[in-house]
Formats: sequence, C-alpha cells, structure tokens
Amino acid sequence: MFTLDPLNKTTAIYGPNNAGKTCLIKCIQAIKGILLNQRVELKSNLFSNSSICELGITFLYQDMKYLYDIKYDTKVNQFVYECLRSKGDILYKRDLLK
Repeated sequence: MFTLDPLNKTTAIYGPNNAGKTCLIKCIQAIKGILLNQRVELKSNLFSNSSICELGITFLYQDMKYLYDIKYDTKVNQFVYECLRSKGDILYKRDLLK
C-alpha cells in the first residue's frame, strides 16, 4: 500500500530498473490532475491494441474508504468511464462505453 503522510517531508520509491517507478509517479500525477480538473495527457497501453487507459485510486476520507476508477480513450482524448464507490455503493457513475 502506498501512503503519503502529510507530515512526511521525504518519501522514497525504490526498486530495480524497469519495475514501474516512473509509471507510478506519472499515474499519481495524472490522477491528481484529473481530480483538480486540469488537462492530462495519458498514453495507451504499449502491450495491447486498446486505446483505453485505465486508472484507479483508493483513498480514505473522514475514516471512510472510497474507490475511484476511470477509463480514458487516448484516441479521442475523452474520459469514457468514471465510477466513485464507497462500501459497495455507487456514489457516481458515468459510462460512455455501453
């Protein structure tokens, strides 16, 4: 589990080359930009023919666990799926893939 403590002045991510450290940072930056309603640039998966990039984040807010999942189509530069859930209940969902 990846946790950022607001009192932490330093956080380290380490591991062997080509393990995904840079990709993790880019995903965190993308999700931050999405939540702040900023323009983001995501790339499609190198190992599949799909233009859909999928991201998800789980976070705690006021002792409640939330899950936020998105799908972004890199060909049309559009979010095609968003879902915010808590305790199994869907709080918000938008699905253009149907």
